[in-house]
Amino acid sequence: MTEDVSTTRRKPLSKRQRLALFEREKGLCCVCGLKIVGDFIDEHVRPLGLGGSNDGKNRGIAHPKCAAVKTQKQDMPAINKAKRQKQAAHGIKDDRRAKIKSDPDALKAPAKDRTPSSKERIGDGSGRWLFGRWVAYFRP
Repeated sequence: MTEDVSTTRRKPLSKRQRLALFEREKGLCCVCGLKIVGDFIDEHVRPLGLGGSNDGKNRGIAHPKCAAVKTQKQDMPAINKAKRQKQAAHGIKDDRRAKIKSDPDALKAPAKDRTPSSKERIGDGSGRWLFGRWVAYFRP
């Protein structure tokens, strides 16, 4: 798949711009609303991947942990969904996924009267049957 050219590139802020942003936000996290003491991250309120800009109006300050949680829980799922919708609208198929070939014999239920051999058992023999094979539980 080709690179998505519609996403705006991230522009880092200078130290002066970071200080001005901190003062504008009055030291409050844009994610949780609590006061920031120590290190902070300049966070895009609307992600660049969803059409946000690098303007000062779209930037806020956040605790590093709040920014990471926001990115993982909110931004990335929304960006991935938007990309999938865009690909579907343009008829683009994602070929990066590995094709899984299923084995019809592997999906059959295992014979219940069969006991695992000594090669199949490890340690105290605790494990379970999985797709017709004995899978041992490993304990560190």
